Amino acid sequence: MNYGKLFFLGFPDGLDDEAIEIIKEYKPAGVILYPGNMRSIEELQISMDKLYSLDFPLLITSDHEGGQLETVPGILSSPGNYSIGKVNAPEYAYEYGKYSGDKLKEYGFNMVFSPVLDVLHRDSSAVTGFRIFSDDPRKVAEFGKEYIRGLLDSGILPTAKHFPGHGKAIQDSHEETPVIDDFSFEDEDIFPFEEAINTGIEMIMTAHIIYKSLDKELATVSKKILTDLLREKLKYNGLVISDAIEMKAYYNNYFPEKGVKMFFNNGGDILLIAEARENFKPIYNAFINAVENGEIDKKLLKNKIEKIEKLQKKYYTSEYKGSFLNKIARKALKVSLNEKFELKNPAIFIPKPKNLSQADTTANDLKILEELVKFEFKDANVYSYDPVTGETEEEKFEGNIAISFVLDSFRFSEQLRLQKRLKRQFKKVIYVIIRNDQDEELYESDNHIVTYSTKLISIYQAIRVIKEHQI
Repeated sequence: MNYGKLFFLGFPDGLDDEAIEIIKEYKPAGVILYPGNMRSIEELQISMDKLYSLDFPLLITSDHEGGQLETVPGILSSPGNYSIGKVNAPEYAYEYGKYSGDKLKEYGFNMVFSPVLDVLHRDSSAVTGFRIFSDDPRKVAEFGKEYIRGLLDSGILPTAKHFPGHGKAIQDSHEETPVIDDFSFEDEDIFPFEEAINTGIEMIMTAHIIYKSLDKELATVSKKILTDLLREKLKYNGLVISDAIEMKAYYNNYFPEKGVKMFFNNGGDILLIAEARENFKPIYNAFINAVENGEIDKKLLKNKIEKIEKLQKKYYTSEYKGSFLNKIARKALKVSLNEKFELKNPAIFIPKPKNLSQADTTANDLKILEELVKFEFKDANVYSYDPVTGETEEEKFEGNIAISFVLDSFRFSEQLRLQKRLKRQFKKVIYVIIRNDQDEELYESDNHIVTYSTKLISIYQAIRVIKEHQI
């Protein structure tokens, strides 16, 4: 049984080789992309290529709600749910759900942690802000249903949050444990979730809040709330995902052992691990120990996994609208690498940002090239050179192998002199020709790759090939 399916993983500092190996090994329910995975549209494109190259079903989500919480580049900014509610036109909720859903789908997402179905109250925590449609539960329900319908029409799996309602909390569960004293099974804040359930919502996210009149435990791990209220009273048969376990309301009180047992035994299906690099292994090991000790029912887990796999099958596709661009970048490469390489401690040479004509935006690509190579080669020494003069700030270079990104060296004799100098200093050199393939004539006898493009997705594909030739 693949227990990895019971977890959702995030890597806020980037999808590096270590992160991809964790995803490959455990095959989780899905992956959430945070702003650190998509600081630019180019980085988002590369992150998606990494996930889809794994070639197994994943739910891929973000926190992009519109308004107060916008994380995905390339989606026009929304005034937010509160503004949509104030306009008093539910069709706008549908339109934003459809618009944002179409963009998410185009980029490779198949899920989103949205919409917020909480109800605004006087002194609601700042974390709710203008993420909420209204202070009227019926209006929240109406606008929420339209937003959900828009996402579904785009092929995006919505997530209703934060059950059973965050609006009465005056504290932020990211920082402390909110306690709501006045709450019952008949509370009006539940109504938007009840309406979403009646229209077929398939994923609900829990609130890291204590509802004191119902239970002394967080809603996320409460049998009274997840089973008695959500499953039995509201007749919900979909999946329940936790909010991020790193939020202090959960982490300080339930991480790792206690929360794992309570969450899965009391009605939860998927634990969201926002900082998976640090926190997944401890919580997974605690989970396995609980299963082996008979503290979590295996039959119960089997049922959860089957439901997760069914949802993955429904929403995952092996390709997405923008994926053909990655294929072009990969298939266009001309690879002339005649050996395997030890890539430890490489010296990497990149051209300084410079447009070579007025009809050129190459400099924009080169501005973020340094970030890419430092991320993909953690122990690299990175040197920048002027593509016209060939000058570098350093006179001496360190590294076991050189990888040089060549920018029209056939035009600039001083850059060409630098490129040839690398062959004298390093035992092995790989040239990556990133613009005009006329350069290839100058490196025919050398290990080289031609990308025919300075775009980051093309350069990343060349880096992938180099790594595939690693000893």
